[in-house]
Amino acid sequence: MANYVLSKNNRYYIALESSYGVVPTVSATNRVPGVRLAVATQKVTVPRRDKTGTRTFLGTPGPSRKIASYEFETSLMAGAGALPPAVGQMVQAALGAAAPLSVQQTATVNGNGAELDFAAPHNLAVGGAVTVGGEMRIVASVLSATSVWLSAPLTNTVSGSAQVMPAAAYVPAKVLPSVSLFDFWDPSNTVQRIVRGAGVDEMDVLVDGTEHKLVFRGPAAEQIGSAAFQPPDGGLTVFPTEPAVQAETWAPVPGHLGQAWLGSTPSQVLTLTKALVRVKNNLMTRSFEFGSTQPLGLSPGDRDVEVQFEVYSTDESVFAELYHAAQTETPIPLTIQLGDQAGAMAAVYIKTFVPQIPQFNDAETRLLWSFSSSRAQGAGDDEIYFAFG
Repeated sequence: MANYVLSKNNRYYIALESSYGVVPTVSATNRVPGVRLAVATQKVTVPRRDKTGTRTFLGTPGPSRKIASYEFETSLMAGAGALPPAVGQMVQAALGAAAPLSVQQTATVNGNGAELDFAAPHNLAVGGAVTVGGEMRIVASVLSATSVWLSAPLTNTVSGSAQVMPAAAYVPAKVLPSVSLFDFWDPSNTVQRIVRGAGVDEMDVLVDGTEHKLVFRGPAAEQIGSAAFQPPDGGLTVFPTEPAVQAETWAPVPGHLGQAWLGSTPSQVLTLTKALVRVKNNLMTRSFEFGSTQPLGLSPGDRDVEVQFEVYSTDESVFAELYHAAQTETPIPLTIQLGDQAGAMAAVYIKTFVPQIPQFNDAETRLLWSFSSSRAQGAGDDEIYFAFG
C-alpha cells in the first residue's frame, strides 16, 4: 500500500556549476544540512488573439517559457566536516569569489588583542579570516608581510603566543557563479529533483537567539524532476542517483553563542537580541533571449548590503557612539561572530555602514533599540566579508 512521503525523508546536495545550467557531478562531500528548499516554476504563455469562432480555450501553442525561483534555508552547523563546508558554495554564489583556506600558524597577539604578528609571511589579505581559540576574526588591514590588524580584538588571548587555525573567507567579486541544488528523497521511486542554474539574488545571515540561519533565494534556469526527465536536460544523459548516504554528524549551533562588535574603535555589544545581514545582488537572468525558451545566464546588478539589528541599551559608551553615528551619519564597522567553537563558527565583517537612527521601544522593562535597514558602503567590492572557521 502506498504511503505519504514524509517531509524529512530527503537530503540536499549543492555543487558549483562550471557552465551555467550544466548540472555537475555530485558526491557525498556535496551534502548540505538544510531546513527547507522551496521551488516555484511559472509558465510564461502568450495569449491567443486570433479569432477562433468560440469562447473555449483551445490551448497554448508551442512550448512556453518557464521562470523558476527557489529559496533554500539552512543553519550554521557544528561537525559539518572539512573547511569550507559544502554550504560555502552558496556563499560563493552570493558574493562571487572562491574562498582560499588560510593555514595554521603561530602568532604573537599584540595591540590589546587586535594585532597578529607572525614569524613568517602570513599570506593573508584584507577580508581573510583567522580562528584563535573560540574566536574568529576578519583581517581589516595588512600592516606588513608578517602582521595584520583584525576587525575586532580578541578577548580570550589579548597578548602572548597563540595558535592561529585555518578559516575560509569569501569576498565580493564582479561575476557570480551558479550552482545546482539536488533534492533526493526516500523512497527512491519518489520524484527526485534538481534545481539547475541557480543564482543567489539574496543571502540572509540571521541571528535570533535560537539558531544562526543562512537563507538563499534567487532565480534558476529550471527545476528538473526525475519523473519527467528527458536527455539532454541539464546536460545530462541520465538522471543522477544519490551518492552513498553517510551518517549525519552535525548539529545546529545555538543562536545565543557568538559575539558582536560595533563602533569606530570596536566595542563588544553583549545585549544583541537579533540581527539580519542581507546581501542583494539585484540579479537578472537572460530569460527572454530570442530563440530560447530557457535562461542562458546570470547578470548581476548593483550590490546592496543591508544591516538590521536590535540591542538592549546600557550606559556603556558604545551606545552613545552608536546614537551619535546615526545622528551625524558617521560610518562605523560591524563584526559578528556566529558560534564559539573552532569548526563550528562563521563571521561577518562590514567595514563601514551608517546606522539608522534607532527606534526606542520602552514597552518592556528594559529599553530596546531597533536599528532598521542600513546600507553598507565601500570603495569597490569590499563592503562585506564572510568566513567559516
